[in-house]
Amino acid sequence: MSTGLHPSATKNLITDPSLPKPSISMNPAGEVNWGQDVGITCSISTQLLGGTFILQKTSGSFRKTQTSSTNSATFNIPKVNFDNEGSYQCQYEKRTESQTFRSNLSDSVRISQRAVSSEKAHNSHVTKFV
Repeated sequence: MSTGLHPSATKNLITDPSLPKPSISMNPAGEVNWGQDVGITCSISTQLLGGTFILQKTSGSFRKTQTSSTNSATFNIPKVNFDNEGSYQCQYEKRTESQTFRSNLSDSVRISQRAVSSEKAHNSHVTKFV
């Protein structure tokens, strides 16, 4: 799996507790419908400019990065499907020429989809075969 970092950058990767832990929010909050667009916003409490926000799924290999000139970044997940279900966390990264500093991971948000009722699923199944 590619981390998106130059190999030499990962050698000097430091988790820096002085970097603020990002906050994370999801729009819409709660359960979403199949095919709905979801936005996950990561933000930090201080105005550290020129850093990179990392959004990652707590299980699996999903990872997106976004450089931001402000203290937040929004990651869009279009047309949510079952592959997108799960918990997500943010991290903030600040690079110098020789080192890469990362914050602790944020709390997590969870994408879960409304379940189709078994009656609806049964009716659609019957309709397909009649």
